[in-house]
Amino acid sequence: MVHPDKCKHPQAKEAFGEELRAKRKKQLKNDTASKIKSLVEEGKYDQQYEKSEAFQQELKMKVRELLTEQEWRRRKMQMRISEEEGRIKKDEEEQKEMWKRKREHEEEWEGTREKRVSSWRDFMKGGKTKKGEIHPQSSRQKIPTNPMFRDQLRKVRSAITFARTQLISNLTMASREFMPAILCMGLSVSL
Repeated sequence: MVHPDKCKHPQAKEAFGEELRAKRKKQLKNDTASKIKSLVEEGKYDQQYEKSEAFQQELKMKVRELLTEQEWRRRKMQMRISEEEGRIKKDEEEQKEMWKRKREHEEEWEGTREKRVSSWRDFMKGGKTKKGEIHPQSSRQKIPTNPMFRDQLRKVRSAITFARTQLISNLTMASREFMPAILCMGLSVSL
C-alpha cells in the first residue's frame, strides 16, 4: 500500500481511504469481541468469588470499617456543634455583661450629674478658692491696654469677620448654583 501523496494515480486517495477504513473496522471488531469476552469471564469469576467465605468476611470487615468511620465523623461533628453552641452562649453572656456594665456606668454618670454641674458652676464663678489654688480665667480674653495693640487687634478681628462673611456668601451662591444637582443625588442641604 502506497500513500496517496507518493502515488500519482488519480484515484489513489479513494483507494487508500477505503483500505484504511477496512483495517479499522477489522481492528474494532476484534477489540470489541475481546472486550466482551473478557467481561463475561470476569463476571463469572466475580460471581464465584462473591459466593466464597473469604469475600463474605472481607465484606463484613469493610462494612464495619465504614460504619465505624461514619460514627466517628458523626461524633466529631456533634462535638464541634456543641463547642460552637458553647462559644455562642459564652459570647452572648459576655455581651449581656458588657451591656450591664455600660448601663450601670450610665446610671452612675447620671447620678453624679448634679455634683459635676455644681462643681463646674463654682469653678466658673471663681468663688472661694483655697490658698495656693489658681483662679480660672474668664471665658473672654481681656483686650490689651496698649492702644497700638488694641487697634491692631480690632483690625484683625474686622478682617476675620469680613473674610467669614465673604466665605458664607460665596458658599451660599455656590450651593444655589449646584442645588439641582445636589437634590438629584438625594443629599439634603440647609442654607
